[in-house]
Amino acid sequence: MFKQTLCCTALMTLAMTAQAGDAQISYAITPVMVPEFDLNSGGTADATWMMTSVGVSKALDPQRRIGVNIAASRQDWNFSQPVAWGNVAQPWGTLHRWSVSVPYTYASETGWLYTVAPGVELSSESGA
Repeated sequence: MFKQTLCCTALMTLAMTAQAGDAQISYAITPVMVPEFDLNSGGTADATWMMTSVGVSKALDPQRRIGVNIAASRQDWNFSQPVAWGNVAQPWGTLHRWSVSVPYTYASETGWLYTVAPGVELSSESGA
């Protein structure tokens, strides 16, 4: 049921890319609203999310590009009588996620793009 609800949720994304010479700056802001849905074991839940990201990249030469991407998101969950968790009022509430990555892209002469993006991520729950 959750997958169906999430698939039916309207997603609006504001994404922009600016290019100055060999440098690119991009950002995105994505709000997500998950309407109330039934939990399989009983009870209901709903959520709102806000996801943001910003990235900067620079061309090293015509075939190679390197950059830095930073992203953050916040999920606010609301539960009503979640039986699967023993009727705990709020199994979880506000979730946070932060990530930083360093993408490196190589464009082959045959048109293929190869990207490696090592990064780190931190996730947490408010009050946990």
